[in-house]
Amino acid sequence: MEDRDMSGNITVITGCMFAGKTSRLLKLARKHREDGQNVLIFKPHIDIRSGDSLVKTHDDDGEEAIVLHDVRHIMTHSQPGMILALDEAQFFEPEALLTTVQAVVESGAKVVIAVLDRKWSGDFFPGVPALKDLADNLIQLHARCVCGGEADYSHRLSASTDDVEVGSGYVPMCETCFQTANSHQAS
Repeated sequence: MEDRDMSGNITVITGCMFAGKTSRLLKLARKHREDGQNVLIFKPHIDIRSGDSLVKTHDDDGEEAIVLHDVRHIMTHSQPGMILALDEAQFFEPEALLTTVQAVVESGAKVVIAVLDRKWSGDFFPGVPALKDLADNLIQLHARCVCGGEADYSHRLSASTDDVEVGSGYVPMCETCFQTANSHQAS
């Protein structure tokens, strides 16, 4: 049997909406499975866009996932050398996410996390900058802005000011387009 690296590490995949975060998460999970590693995929219970237990991309690629109400429950699945993949991590309680990820890595498991880095307002989701700092491997993805440039922001099309609006319409935008769109909405 081939020796497996039993040291834990953290890969964080981040970016705006439509940047391909879930696609990259699934690609990495499948690669690890092809390499013979045990992989589990998790999602927060608040993400109901694709049904109860499915992690799904905007291109309709998907896989079954374990639904979590509390991110700390991944500890019951963690084993040295295992790959734990978390989608939509911005929906987990930030402090619990950070401490749990650190504990999982210290136990020898690897963690792959897909996380939306900014809210509709342009502010970072709580805990995301700290999560990025913890990453052994940071993958910053970008979508295509409406102007054709590189998008880092998710502009919400509705007038809602709620922090979380799952499934609402969003458009990826560069900083210039985002600032322009938000200044027009404010007036």
